[in-house]
Amino acid sequence: MEDRLLALAGCRPWAMSGDELVAALDQAHGLRSEAEALLLRLLRQIDVQKSASAVSASSAGVWYRNWHRIGIRSAHRLVRIAKRVEAAPEVVGEAVACGAVNLDQAEVVTRALARIPPRSVSMCGSGPRTRW
Repeated sequence: MEDRLLALAGCRPWAMSGDELVAALDQAHGLRSEAEALLLRLLRQIDVQKSASAVSASSAGVWYRNWHRIGIRSAHRLVRIAKRVEAAPEVVGEAVACGAVNLDQAEVVTRALARIPPRSVSMCGSGPRTRW
């Protein structure tokens, strides 16, 4: 990721054509998604290990806010998404990890999955799956 970021950072946007600008923006967006996925994994582990309480923070979100001086809502949102991604089916975590699903999409998908009643999931069983 670092090599791709360095190559992209060295580009000169004012000298690019429209197509080159769009391609560079797509690359930057992909890198951002990958970095956000890493951030989620790290925040989740800090939350699981209760590392925040070791420095007298009441939660991982509060610790992250204090440590990096971001907004408290943003900090709590990231911790909440990280927790939901971990609880979601494995395919969701894989999609987030590789950057195929960005932070906003991960939030929507995991929020929707969290609203499915556990009883509905157990009714599906482990039998053969059919296409919708």
